[in-house]
Amino acid sequence: MVSRGAGGTVTPGTSAQTKYAGYYSSNITISGDPDLIPANILSGKDIFGVSGTLQKKGSVSAYLNPIVFVDINKVISFVDGDGIWVRGSQGEANLYNPSGTVIKTVLFTPSSYIELRAVNVDRMFWYNTSSRAAYVTDKNGTVISSITSFFNSSRREPVCVMHTATDRLYMYTTNGSSSMMWIITLSGTEIYSANYGSSGRWLAVMPEGAITETAASSQYVSFISKSGTSVGISPSIFHHVFN
Repeated sequence: MVSRGAGGTVTPGTSAQTKYAGYYSSNITISGDPDLIPANILSGKDIFGVSGTLQKKGSVSAYLNPIVFVDINKVISFVDGDGIWVRGSQGEANLYNPSGTVIKTVLFTPSSYIELRAVNVDRMFWYNTSSRAAYVTDKNGTVISSITSFFNSSRREPVCVMHTATDRLYMYTTNGSSSMMWIITLSGTEIYSANYGSSGRWLAVMPEGAITETAASSQYVSFISKSGTSVGISPSIFHHVFN
């Protein structure tokens, strides 16, 4: 048997490395790396058997053109891989490219009072300003679920964010004197609800949950997990972070 000397360490690279058959006087070590995890690998790629989940980030900078949109209040959101979605007048949603050209129109017209309120990578959220029903559809306007139990005539129309990774809808409604905050699934199951008094809002939405703020006699910030657990956060934390 051929003597190959010390086994040494093999550090993986971009091409295969061969340790030829023979006798080694010490162990052969294959290097590992704690950063070799799905979250650090681009989605659709596979490195040494680890499939990536990292989503490629798009850029909205190409859309920052003041002549593109006539009514900025109807812009719903920028969706990576799509473009900018803009609410139409009645039951329509228009997708714009950076030059301001409509490249896709989705029609959803169960009534003339339908308005698009949120979009993510594969879902759309629509609200009926007359019946106060809400619908989740796919990107072609096909209904996936109907949501009717969270809105009533005393409250204003919902402001909401759909979070793709957790399949959650973060909603806020108010009647002028009290604010309701909800987390529901896109099939309409309630995860969390709370009355935030005269003022409340979602500050940030993330995979783990969301941060809310209420301003009554004093400012109060809390973290609501995606499963509905609430944890208070001292505002001084944000003071130290931003100062």
